[in-house]
Amino acid sequence: MQVVWHGTNKENAAAILKEGFKPRSYFAAHLEDAVSMGGPYIFEVWFEEEFRAESWQIVIREAVPPERILRHYKVDRTSIFENKDAQRAMRLHQIKGEFGPDAALCEACDGTGSIGPEHPPFTHWKEKLKTGKMCEECYGTGCPEAGAAFREGLAEEEKRTDILGD
Repeated sequence: MQVVWHGTNKENAAAILKEGFKPRSYFAAHLEDAVSMGGPYIFEVWFEEEFRAESWQIVIREAVPPERILRHYKVDRTSIFENKDAQRAMRLHQIKGEFGPDAALCEACDGTGSIGPEHPPFTHWKEKLKTGKMCEECYGTGCPEAGAAFREGLAEEEKRTDILGD
């Protein structure tokens, strides 16, 4: 058995409570990933089988009924203290670790992936795009190299979806 988390916005949360999760929904093995990548409305969901995640996310191919939801709650991310220098250093360390020692933070957004203060770093790119706050230079990733790789991955996914007819 395994418990995983799914973060989303208020509107999607209401639909999930009634209908469950659609096929190809994303879940996180860790609560903090669900909050930062999905949103503050959190679902704790149980599965009979164990999943081995290759990254922070687990994609469930079939629909998941509401009966699998253990808890639903909202996480308040009100900051009491923020060390902007430490946050920037951490983002740079992550980016260099993933894209090599020459990778750099996006100059347009200083590596946050967001334009404006409304979104904390690591807010999911779809939420940034929907609100018009996503940095166009890095596609919401905080790093131009990561943004290019992400755009390439989305293009490949679109091709696969067109071929499969999904």
